[in-house]
Amino acid sequence: MNERSDPIAAATRPPAGRAAALPHGLQLGLRAFLLVLACGFAHAQDRLADLVVVDSRKFLQHADPVVRGEAALVVASAPPFGVQSELLALAIDPEPAARQRALIALGLLGTPAAVQFLGNVLTDTGTRGAADGTAAAFGLGLVPSDRTTTVVTQLLSAIAQSSWKRQRDTLLALLLAMERQTQRPETSALRRLFDDDSNRDPLVRGQLLRLLLPNDPSFEDKQLRKLLDRGSDPERTALLQWLARDGRGLDGDWLAALSQLAGNGDTAELRTAALAVLTRARHLPALDLAVRALRDGTPGECAQAMRSLLAIGGAGMLRAAAPRIAQERDPARQAAMLAGFDAPLPNELASTCAKLAAETSQPWPLRSAAALALARRDGDRAAALLRDAFRGTTDDAALPALAMALRRTHEPPVDLQRLLDGGADLRPHPSRWVALLTAEHPEARRQVLAGLQAAARPEVSPLPALRAFRTALVLAAPGGRPDTVPQLLRDLLGSR
Repeated sequence: MNERSDPIAAATRPPAGRAAALPHGLQLGLRAFLLVLACGFAHAQDRLADLVVVDSRKFLQHADPVVRGEAALVVASAPPFGVQSELLALAIDPEPAARQRALIALGLLGTPAAVQFLGNVLTDTGTRGAADGTAAAFGLGLVPSDRTTTVVTQLLSAIAQSSWKRQRDTLLALLLAMERQTQRPETSALRRLFDDDSNRDPLVRGQLLRLLLPNDPSFEDKQLRKLLDRGSDPERTALLQWLARDGRGLDGDWLAALSQLAGNGDTAELRTAALAVLTRARHLPALDLAVRALRDGTPGECAQAMRSLLAIGGAGMLRAAAPRIAQERDPARQAAMLAGFDAPLPNELASTCAKLAAETSQPWPLRSAAALALARRDGDRAAALLRDAFRGTTDDAALPALAMALRRTHEPPVDLQRLLDGGADLRPHPSRWVALLTAEHPEARRQVLAGLQAAARPEVSPLPALRAFRTALVLAAPGGRPDTVPQLLRDLLGSR
């Protein structure tokens, strides 16, 4: 597509039915009634979670080691009185599937005895480099920093004095869990690891930076520029993602380097991250880079490019973006553009989204993205399309956003038979169960409790209910770069 026919490129050139009104008193009364209902619903949801935890406790002795471990994770999230001894006993279970989950559960528990146990597991050099060490390190990283005393610092020092390669998964697990808490006091120990000349693993160094940059103000501008120019891709990505969130000012030298990286970076991830920083800085020349990314970039670049155009270009870009999205013929890029369109949809783009979401020949990621975009403009018009997308999509990554959109557009909550193939039972649909739990669908939560109660019969396993509840509401596998997450954590904390 040339610039003349591209409405986005042209726009970046220099400029050449009503609801009946209620009486005021009745409005106030209705609002008070709705508030009481909302508070009652929230209390019922909390009560249901408490019941799930109580019912899960009996499965700590289940014959299936995976069930024992999943029950430990659920129980530790809101521990009833006296459960610590049971979790400590499970942390020495002979079966790895139970023992390693229990080690992570001790981190959720976070009591002094649990922290001491995890520290003792990690003191042994042989265990520290094995699978139990990876699970224990992840558990220790989950403990709030005010409860870990010096245990985390001692572990970081012990790793620095031993084999980096053999303890790589243990260190990555610890750092991934620590990232869940924004403020970390272990800055000195983390910085020593980062500055250690023997630490040459790009993924480890990138993960260390993700913790250090928000917490260590001693990084000088010269050091950061060196990282941007010569660092590994994970290091540069961590730096760029921090700069995109941080409010620091960027001078002309920084902006020039970032523009060069956004236009000619080695990877799409770097180009996308650099463009996000320029967007945060409202750097006007970034508009040209965004237009180029829309023409030639990957789907990820297209999503950021659309966000950049709308953030920097303002309302003038709304009219130009709609025909550009409609003209795109690559479904993945078109879906990404819609996902990056963080603004009210113009009429013509809303009509395009309605057509794309209903078109059965289009791939599900595009249909889902179109339905979600339309829902931001017109929930009633999008309702049926959202139900179809949730029921039919093969893209599990889209399910949480679809579930949240369904929650916003349906009152009362949509019946599960309209969202699932083959009835209303969520057990054959684990990813959809997790998404609906995250969106607080009441029937999804009730099925968790029903699944645990039905497991009183020996032929019924509580595992689907335990795993769905734990994944949605307690702890899921770490996100981010897949190659940074140890396989053990993906196995222990996956949703299937």
